[in-house]
Amino acid sequence: MALNLYEKWASAVPLGDRPTYTDKYSSKMEDLYKQISGRGPFQYDTAKDPLFQGYKDQYMAAGKLAMKDTMGQAAALTGGYANTYGQQVGQQAYDAYLQHLGDVIPSLYGMAMDQYKMQGDQMLQQYSMLGDMRDRDYGMYRDALGDWENTRNFLVSLQEGDYNRQFQEDQFNYQKSQDAWNNSFRQQQFNYQKEQDAYNNQFRQSQFDYQKSQDAYARQLQEEQIAYQKMLDAYNRQWNEENRDYQRQQDAYERAWNEENRDYQRKWNEEERSYNREQDEYDKQWNRENRDYDRAWNEENRDYTRAWNEENRDYERLIYEDEKSYNRSQDAYGNLYSLIAGSGYSPSDAELAAAGMSRQAADALSAEYQRNVALDNNSNGWVYGDGWGTAPDGTTYVGPAYGFGSSGSGKSSGKSSGSSGGGYSAPSVYEPYYSDYTRQDVTDAYNYRDENGRMYSFEDIYQDINENVKDKNKRIDLLQWLRYENQ
Repeated sequence: MALNLYEKWASAVPLGDRPTYTDKYSSKMEDLYKQISGRGPFQYDTAKDPLFQGYKDQYMAAGKLAMKDTMGQAAALTGGYANTYGQQVGQQAYDAYLQHLGDVIPSLYGMAMDQYKMQGDQMLQQYSMLGDMRDRDYGMYRDALGDWENTRNFLVSLQEGDYNRQFQEDQFNYQKSQDAWNNSFRQQQFNYQKEQDAYNNQFRQSQFDYQKSQDAYARQLQEEQIAYQKMLDAYNRQWNEENRDYQRQQDAYERAWNEENRDYQRKWNEEERSYNREQDEYDKQWNRENRDYDRAWNEENRDYTRAWNEENRDYERLIYEDEKSYNRSQDAYGNLYSLIAGSGYSPSDAELAAAGMSRQAADALSAEYQRNVALDNNSNGWVYGDGWGTAPDGTTYVGPAYGFGSSGSGKSSGKSSGSSGGGYSAPSVYEPYYSDYTRQDVTDAYNYRDENGRMYSFEDIYQDINENVKDKNKRIDLLQWLRYENQ
């Protein structure tokens, strides 16, 4: 019986399942490659740069602080109220800080470009690392597959060895039985061969005679084939000569065409270089002219802006001086008006000229004072006072009022009848809704006085403006003007 090595080693060296490979990185590498190839060129946008926005907020905050400080200093020079000159120098301080903001853009641009390049390098490193990890996994798979195939081949070789040994043993036993049969068969065959030899001798003679006739026919056919081959060789030689002549003509044509094309290409290249040189010179000249134009325009614009600022500053100064002069004349007029209306004072011509009041107006105020004195002496008559009333158009006013009183005190009775007792109030210097409230209204309200002194205090007018004037810019302007009146 043959030795069975396969069963011995199959239990000692188990084959197991064939290893498989799963690619975990190719899809990630394709996605990363799409990201790398789809990044596009570097672009820098300050609106999307959080670092620039941080600088912008800092510079704007610093600029606003500098503007407030500058405007405060300018207001201190003009008595504590705002003016266009203060706004202008404050805006210049603010613009100076914003100009510094532009100086940081090149460094931020370089930082953004470095970050863009660093991100690209990181993506390339990730792509290379994924490739290395994929190659490592595939190499491990190939090693495991090689080990599995070596084990399988070893077991197959053992199985084949067992089979071959069994086959050889079976073949040997079969060969012994065949040899006994063959010995008997060869004896029978020898006897048969003798009979066949006699027959073959006769057959070979017949075959020899037939071969002679076939040889004669073959020689004739060979001679005809040689003649045909000679004719075919002559035709091939002629065809080869004609084909060689044609090929020479084609080679000559191609050489001529190549030379003409080379000359044309050289000429075209020379013309292209000449055109490019001319275009470069034109571009340089255009850039020089454009730079000179921009420089001249910037210089003219700077000179114009400087001149405009100087003219505007001088204009603001003239306006300020005119307003101060006008307010001084208004103060003189108000003081004289209060003096005449409160005491019946008769001013001189010089006092009337200084206050800007006519003699007719002064006489009218003096006559009004005398009439009010007469009314105050009447206990149940028309009296004059400071009160609130409603005009014929339905609008409520605050100001001097005439009313029917009962005490003769004048002021309190006048207020009462002016507000509820059928009296009529003279138009006030400001209205309840303040829609058309102007600086002149503030001046008139602040300077209005009755016979006993000031009618409206600074605090009253300040509170009324702050509560009733809805427009923020207008409210700020009126409050600043009121402070100027109160100096």
